[in-house]
Amino acid sequence: MIDSENIRSALAFQASLSDGGQIVATLERSDLQENVTAYAAQISGGTRPIIVQFENASELKVKELKVKELKVKELKVNASLHGLCYSVSLLLRDGPDGWSKPIRTIPVLTKPLPVRSVHIWDYRESPETGVVFQLQPPGGSVFSRVNISYSEGAEPRYMLYKDFHKGKTVFRHWLPGVCYRNITFMLISEATISQHALLSHSDVTHTPLHHRTVPFPPLNISHKIVHLVQRPLQKDPPAPPRRSRDIALLDEEPLEENAAHVSFVYAVH
Repeated sequence: MIDSENIRSALAFQASLSDGGQIVATLERSDLQENVTAYAAQISGGTRPIIVQFENASELKVKELKVKELKVKELKVNASLHGLCYSVSLLLRDGPDGWSKPIRTIPVLTKPLPVRSVHIWDYRESPETGVVFQLQPPGGSVFSRVNISYSEGAEPRYMLYKDFHKGKTVFRHWLPGVCYRNITFMLISEATISQHALLSHSDVTHTPLHHRTVPFPPLNISHKIVHLVQRPLQKDPPAPPRRSRDIALLDEEPLEENAAHVSFVYAVH
């Protein structure tokens, strides 16, 4: 019969996440017990729990010499969902009755996969202050929020945003007529275990984007006429005297010269 309390106090069993995103369960020399015939790790949190047995761990306990030479035994399991919190438990077997209840359980928060691509366009209802973000995360990614990073002028800014539905949201936090640069998106996964907060985030591998918001249209337009040249009309000099001749007079229309030039000036409010 397995004494769970004594075993639990002496365990060095550990679980973690590798750089490649695999769940790693580690069984060390101090975890081996005399009456135990097999050891396994149970991974829960996905669609169904899975049990993976440590290979030849019990055989190494037969002789004390082999125990001293025992190296750390590891199990590496690929997570089916990335960004999900899994529970990794150590199970023992001391006979044909099957596995024991979990002796020790360690939470492991997996890392979300990075966003593949992003599309940004103006929100039709209010293009001055609203834009639409459409993310394309890879399949199997689980996230609770998105870290949106961008540059507003020379100032780097970021915002944690959670209102994404199927990777799409309307973002209403930008100013009109401003060019935003280096826009990137990072997926955030969060979990709380025994009042301890766990957080994991994806890498950023997509190309940074740029977007300029639409400026507000003018509210009112007024105009006035400004005379660029203002001077009195000059009279024609008197004609020199000529000899009078009997010539029929023709009706002629006088020509106005030196007309005043004007220009229209518009003011936008």
